[in-house]
Amino acid sequence: MLGHRFPLMPAYAPHDPLHWILLATAAAVFILFGLALQHFFVQARHPSRQLLLSQQLAVVVALTQVLGLAVIHPPSGAHAGVGIAIYTVALSLFLSSIEACRRLPLPRAFVSDPLPAGLVTTGPFAWIRHPFYAAYWLGLLAAPVATASPVLAIPTVIYTVVFVVAARREEALLLASAMGDQYRGYAARTGMFLPGIGRH
Repeated sequence: MLGHRFPLMPAYAPHDPLHWILLATAAAVFILFGLALQHFFVQARHPSRQLLLSQQLAVVVALTQVLGLAVIHPPSGAHAGVGIAIYTVALSLFLSSIEACRRLPLPRAFVSDPLPAGLVTTGPFAWIRHPFYAAYWLGLLAAPVATASPVLAIPTVIYTVVFVVAARREEALLLASAMGDQYRGYAARTGMFLPGIGRH
């Protein structure tokens, strides 16, 4: 055990190699999410105070998740393994979504000016309309699953509502735009966050 090898390590620190892998995977996922949010997505031309506050809150939530994983030990190796698998799926979905819209970067959440210059319908977007939100949600789901902690599940529940609100808002803007008819046809054949679920 790592705790035996490093007796000065705090009692709450990870002592199992699988726990360290889980923690490192979580940190890598949230770091990549943060870098993409700053450097890939289109920023608001005139960000409101509320928008900036919501973006800062997202950073706090990510840090809370990683710190929570550092001090709350998974009940078993199976829990840690499932958490690692969820983070891996989240990251794969996120990176494949970035690749799909590399030539047409999309705005950040709750950014309505500017609107996307066109629709992305390749990669994960061929099956779901909001793969980025799905990836974020999976990233927030992994920690409570890995630790069986109700406390770490609170941000997951809250952001489930946030992602649904953001997705519906974006869709309303697109349906009211010049791309409305095109988006309506796209929405009729794709799910919102899961394939086949949430078509309209």
